[in-house]
Amino acid sequence: MPTLKDKQGVPPVLRDIVMPPISNLGQTISATPTQAEVQAISTKVDAILVALRNAGLLET
Repeated sequence: MPTLKDKQGVPPVLRDIVMPPISNLGQTISATPTQAEVQAISTKVDAILVALRNAGLLET
């Protein structure tokens, strides 16, 4: 069954969802990742998961 999308290619279920922006990670990983680099990735993934849950697109 095809998914309906608007002119911008957005499915109707997502059209009216407004979420705060999540900034780009913007880091270059060194040859041996530091604890801070790995923590920054973990923090960013957590922020994405929270946003998806708050939007009702991901179950807990």
